[in-house]
Amino acid sequence: MIRIMTVDDEPFFISDFRDTIERIGGDYQVICEAYDAQDALNKIKVYKPDIIFIDIKMPRVDGISLLKKIREQYAYIVPIILSGYPDFSLAREALRAEAEDYLLKPIDKHKLSAVLKNKTEKVISLRRKAQQELLSSSLKNTLVTNDDLEVYFNYSCYYLLMITGDSIDLDKNKLASITECFLSDDENYWIINQTSEDNVLLLFGLNSTDKSALKEIGAQLLQNSSPQANISSIIISNPFFNIRSLNSIAEKMKADKDLMKLLGEPLVTLFEGHNFSTQKELYDMLRKEFETKLHMALWTHHWSNFRHLVSDVMKIFQEKKISKVFIRKYLFRLTIDVEKNYPLLPRFMELNIESNIERIVEKATDFEVLTREYIDFLMKVFDIDEANELADDEQFMSLIESYLQENITKNLSVNNICKHFRISQPKMNRIIKKYKNMSFVTYFTSLKIEKAKAILIEQPQMPINNLAYMLGFNDNLYFSKVFKKVTSYTPTQYRALHGIKNK
Repeated sequence: MIRIMTVDDEPFFISDFRDTIERIGGDYQVICEAYDAQDALNKIKVYKPDIIFIDIKMPRVDGISLLKKIREQYAYIVPIILSGYPDFSLAREALRAEAEDYLLKPIDKHKLSAVLKNKTEKVISLRRKAQQELLSSSLKNTLVTNDDLEVYFNYSCYYLLMITGDSIDLDKNKLASITECFLSDDENYWIINQTSEDNVLLLFGLNSTDKSALKEIGAQLLQNSSPQANISSIIISNPFFNIRSLNSIAEKMKADKDLMKLLGEPLVTLFEGHNFSTQKELYDMLRKEFETKLHMALWTHHWSNFRHLVSDVMKIFQEKKISKVFIRKYLFRLTIDVEKNYPLLPRFMELNIESNIERIVEKATDFEVLTREYIDFLMKVFDIDEANELADDEQFMSLIESYLQENITKNLSVNNICKHFRISQPKMNRIIKKYKNMSFVTYFTSLKIEKAKAILIEQPQMPINNLAYMLGFNDNLYFSKVFKKVTSYTPTQYRALHGIKNK
């Protein structure tokens, strides 16, 4: 709504002018009227108009003098001079005093409508500038009057979005195009701390507490941002209803943002959905379920068992979406226990273990990578040579089989398996030969073919080439050749044969 004020010493003109504005319709409203300059200055403080129409000839203080005072005191008002005299010198004087326009009385409805439309964009621009300054002041917790806030911020509720990352480079044009799709015409947003390197704050003024639009905006920002944007997560605040709460909410979110950084892909997170009290419950559960087992594995130097227990803990962290801060602290405590049972290698005596663990957690892209990097770090800095020899062959075979089944769609090699389980290639080949009587390649291929047979029967519409690629075969013809060698049928023949049997 564009708020209009009229200043004129003729009551009949003021009444007619109001009627003309009402006939024009649209997003314009006369909010107050004044009959002299002093009356106008008093009412400007209260009503905060966007546009002021000022009669050039008034008693005591004329319109030009009032215009100059408005220009000195109010940067966000668009003043327009009215005159009943077609005098070019008056018009020139008004324009020199920085009037935005000059209209002659009697006011023509069409000319007035054209002037209002022409100045609407200027009003919106000045209003956003005023809002930005008020938000900046509110964020710094400096003095802002309630009158100013009520005039410029009259939305039903507000949300704060914190975009976190490292030296964030936010594409403002892309942000504008995304928000345009999800916000209604009477809703808005502001970037309120563009100079921060590790977080950007966006304030949204909405007319509903439904946050689904904000989730979509956050998801689109992550999806459409370039790698250079460096966005790690987007945190959405609870709704708040008084703009004066902005400072306290922003400070709370900045203080707790590290507790909401999750491992892996950037995420849109609800601030209200993060229950920090669950961390104590998680510590208690980990102590109950894993502490004794981990201590025993370290005390008996059963390194393979320790590694798999760590992997199980990581799966819990992933399932519960535990923050990087929590993971970092847990791994540091765990490393202290490792140090009690395995000596630190001499060349790493001065190593800052805590900072290295922090770096591993920050760099990890997923929990599997984190587990592997953490175990590799321990193997590198502690004297854990030969630790795997204590694990028996049958246990290893069971672990290898489970791992291959879980990764049946990948093109794994002997080296991949040896690296994952920290065993030598001869030992790995010996175990598979002992329990399966075949080589690793033949065994893994047989698992893939068994999986293919099941899919051919369960999903008869799946194209053969899709099945081949899904199971890690780069060549459809090679897949068919291998399938026939193992089963004596091509995939198509096998599907047809079992289709007849089912009928």
